[in-house]
Amino acid sequence: MNCKNLGCLALSVLGSIIYGFIFERSRSFSKLSNIEKEMSLRTEQGFYYSFYKEVVSSTGVSSAFRALLKDNKSEYGTTINSFERFNIYPEFVLGLTYKFILTMVNMTDHLGFGPLPILAMNPMYFYLFTIFGIAGWCSGVTFKFGSLLSDSFIGGILALVCFYYNIAHATRVQWAPGLRECFGYPFILLQTYYITKILKTRSCSDFNMVSVVACTVTANLSWQFSQFIWSTQVTLLFILSMLYDFTETLQKLLLCHLVSFTISAVLLCFNKLFITSLYPTVLVGICIASGLPTFKKYSRWLSRSIATTSIKRISTAIFGSVLFKFVMFLFIGSKDGDHVWSILRSKFTDYQDFDSMLYTCTPEFDFLPLSTFVDLCQTLLLPSAYLAGPLVLFLSLIPSAAPAKPEDFEEGNDEGIHKDSDSKVFGSPCPDLAFVYNYGQAFVYVVLAILVMRLKLFMTPHLCVVASVLASRKVFHVLSKTLHFSLIALLLAAMSVKGIENLKIEVYREGFYQNPQQMELFEYISSSTNPNDSFAGAMSIMANLKLSTGRPIVNHPHYENEEIRLKTRKIYRAFGPGSKEQLGEELRDLQVKYLVVDALHCYSEMR
Repeated sequence: MNCKNLGCLALSVLGSIIYGFIFERSRSFSKLSNIEKEMSLRTEQGFYYSFYKEVVSSTGVSSAFRALLKDNKSEYGTTINSFERFNIYPEFVLGLTYKFILTMVNMTDHLGFGPLPILAMNPMYFYLFTIFGIAGWCSGVTFKFGSLLSDSFIGGILALVCFYYNIAHATRVQWAPGLRECFGYPFILLQTYYITKILKTRSCSDFNMVSVVACTVTANLSWQFSQFIWSTQVTLLFILSMLYDFTETLQKLLLCHLVSFTISAVLLCFNKLFITSLYPTVLVGICIASGLPTFKKYSRWLSRSIATTSIKRISTAIFGSVLFKFVMFLFIGSKDGDHVWSILRSKFTDYQDFDSMLYTCTPEFDFLPLSTFVDLCQTLLLPSAYLAGPLVLFLSLIPSAAPAKPEDFEEGNDEGIHKDSDSKVFGSPCPDLAFVYNYGQAFVYVVLAILVMRLKLFMTPHLCVVASVLASRKVFHVLSKTLHFSLIALLLAAMSVKGIENLKIEVYREGFYQNPQQMELFEYISSSTNPNDSFAGAMSIMANLKLSTGRPIVNHPHYENEEIRLKTRKIYRAFGPGSKEQLGEELRDLQVKYLVVDALHCYSEMR
């Protein structure tokens, strides 16, 4: 293991410790009672943790699997396949892992070796520590990513410093560790790292391709939004293939995505939202278009026909995508993803419906506030990342005063970077393909973040990676090494003025969680109702009710299904004006025995 890998590992551990420390201080977690700890995992976090709790408390693997395969507690009145409906594989795997560790601990105790207190921890702490460990990868991967893109150790340091100086805009794991993004995003970042590594080397080694597939599948199983990221990635690579000649590499990357999609679809039990999403639609169309003859076969008249060839490939991709979407609509006709288009439509027009209003009333799904850009400018992250593109383009046009040396390309290092035939760094008429891809991906993330504030977790880390190119000696070869590194030191010093202050605010933030009314409600339900009594109400309360009381619920926060959206609309009529008789009839049809009404959700006075 070389220095970079050791540094990556150390930074990952450090990141995990920082996240755990901030989480503990923000709510005095260790001082809470067991029910308060569960209640602090609000809405989606508590809902998914309930599946982990169910696996841990099961009698065995087969019983846990059957309970999730035929789940009648999450949507009472309907027996569902939780593996198909939700992204619960992280909870399922972690639950089985904890049971296995507990079994090993008991075995060592019986054999006379004594208990292993570190492993025999509370199941909730095991769950949280694992999440912080996975999220800690982002620190190490950001460092390696910056080093790879800039071909410089200093570039990795620059990317890492930018990440921690803007940590409040880079991740939410320290505040909400059970969100799907906490499991999915680290693997998205790692997958993008391997894609960049392949574009750098133009070498699709078996290890890199398997890594891409593994990360893609894991992200798909962990977070339903991953599919949108892969759609943008595949589209961006396809566009770049018409500017750079890497069709063979593109075809191998598309193969990785096809394999990943197939494995994910099978493991998700052919989830309708997934198989009819934009991801397979775009992927199939681009795969068809990439099967056309490569530019090399038109080498004699490429300069005259490149526009025509590009138009042909784009037209083929669009036609293939539309045809695939039409076929999927005919055979499946799913409307599970309709709410996504309703939300987008509401952002650009006056259109409003129940689904769009339910999402956009929360700040996470609103437009990105201007204050975020102000914060990123104060730490100089946004200016640094923005200037990186024009500087790389301009300096790539300036030939080097001396021929490139073999050591400049770090042959034999762990990244395996070498000089590309069509994208030389020195004296090349076009910038490095890997950088152009990441700059384009960062631009896409900025657009997504502007539309949905929650997605700034994509934008900020990738801006950190792009900014690392400012430390690249291959790009800034016109400067002397001393002058170049002096400028980087000045940049880091200027970033630290606001960055250290931001980090201190996050690390020393103190708080205490308490919600006595909700705890009293759950204790009453546990003691005064039957275990099989069903409940309905606000989605956020239902998630924690299922977790803390074990009672069946009719609706929940996972909204990516047409049937649950229809149920939720009927239940939410209790919070607005309307006939009590009609409401009662609809609730009886949904087999609701108890309705939990929170005055905060009511449109009018309590009835």
